[in-house]
Amino acid sequence: MFGFKKRKNKEPLKKQYDRKLLADIETAKNEWDGIRTNDDLLATMSTEDYLVSEELARAKFEFLFREAKARKVKAKIQESVIVR
Repeated sequence: MFGFKKRKNKEPLKKQYDRKLLADIETAKNEWDGIRTNDDLLATMSTEDYLVSEELARAKFEFLFREAKARKVKAKIQESVIVR
């Protein structure tokens, strides 16, 4: 009648965005870990550029993590996140 289309996916939007947020958090964590553990980056980049890229990756991860906490998103703990 008004041109609105029914959503094909019946999953609530909050759940869809929560899953996307969790995926983004995992990607940001992997990126941050990759920068911290990659010695080749330190050899090819200046120290200042390296520190800036590491700080940016950390800030991105922390921002997404705080957003998930504010939204009260819960996920199963993955073994890759557990620090031993």
